Amino acid sequence: MARDETIKLSLIDGVTRTLGQIREGVSGVGASLVKLNQGAELAAKGFGAVASAASAIGGAVQGAADLESALASLQAVTSASAEEFATLREAAISASERTRFTAIEAANGLTELARAGLSATDAINVLNPALSLAQGNNLSVASELLTTTIKQFGASMGEAARFADVLQATADGTATSVEQIGNAMSYVAPLARQAGVSIEQTSAVIGALADQGFRGERAGTALRNVFSALADPASKFSEALSDAGIRSRDFSTVIEALGKKGDAAKK
Repeated sequence: MARDETIKLSLIDGVTRTLGQIREGVSGVGASLVKLNQGAELAAKGFGAVASAASAIGGAVQGAADLESALASLQAVTSASAEEFATLREAAISASERTRFTAIEAANGLTELARAGLSATDAINVLNPALSLAQGNNLSVASELLTTTIKQFGASMGEAARFADVLQATADGTATSVEQIGNAMSYVAPLARQAGVSIEQTSAVIGALADQGFRGERAGTALRNVFSALADPASKFSEALSDAGIRSRDFSTVIEALGKKGDAAKK
């Protein structure tokens, strides 16, 4: 074999063997990469599970810390004794188990009630009715409306459930909202109380006015004007009642008499 051919074969053989070694090497590297990738995936899954667990634990820890912070604010506002504080804490946690609100939100609700001047006992009495009233509304708005209305009618906080039921029934049954009822009540509740008109009657009239397009401030102003006119013998409204043969100035009697006259006029 000529020297040139020998060199060529040697080169071919060497290159061939080298290429084979490279292929084997690449194959080995490929297998290693597959194993490495599988290991990485498993590690990632394991890390993800650990991360999820850690996140859940961290969230629970943070939630507990936030609750304690809310309760600490509540205790500071109420100056509650250890026994009262334990009862407040239980009320907040219990409320979270029965409503869509969290224990933190319930604790903040108790704090708002306490800031409104309620004692720890009264705040607990009002909490559940306020949460019930706020199921479709803002808790702060519902709490303020409830406590303010109870005070304006001179009732006790122990009657919170009754007031909440009346206000919610009006909001559900007429073309108005809890917030609009609150706006109307702020204008008329003190005069309604002076006239001996109940929360049920006042709320019903606010609802009736809402169905006629008078809502919120407009309804409150209109009803306030009626109470003021009934209390003033010289008012045009009072004169009109006299001309219509209505002598009483009792709100309920006047409304009933006007209703009868209206029905008679339709016949």
